[in-house]
Amino acid sequence: MPFTGADHVVILVRDIDQAIHTWQNQFGLPLSHRADLPEVGIRQAFFLLEDNTFLELIAPMGEQSPIEKVLESRGEGVHTLALKVDDLDATVEKLESQGVQLMGLAHRRFSYIRNRQMGCACNYGHRHAHIVGKISRVKVASE
Repeated sequence: MPFTGADHVVILVRDIDQAIHTWQNQFGLPLSHRADLPEVGIRQAFFLLEDNTFLELIAPMGEQSPIEKVLESRGEGVHTLALKVDDLDATVEKLESQGVQLMGLAHRRFSYIRNRQMGCACNYGHRHAHIVGKISRVKVASE
């Protein structure tokens, strides 16, 4: 179950346009693309890094967005750190055998792992794991 590297980082922000401006103009990162997902209630912006990892900014589209609730309780900051793994099935099996509670296994591209003893919940997939929420969750997902 070794983690083999980073895949991406998700950062929660209140204002997507202001955050894009900051990452482009103050940190010098080129914007790869952006997307609005009204069905989920989020706005996204992506910055591809030279090592093929990427930063993803997420902002709420309105007060009803689930992200708004997270921002209210935790504020802006790192929400997800995605780590790569070689084999999702083996990783999930190993974590389950260690008593780690898993969520979202139905689609098998990734799943969330909740482990309060580690102080994080994890989301796992074939190729990468995501450590989410200051850091409150880990996600592993296939590429």
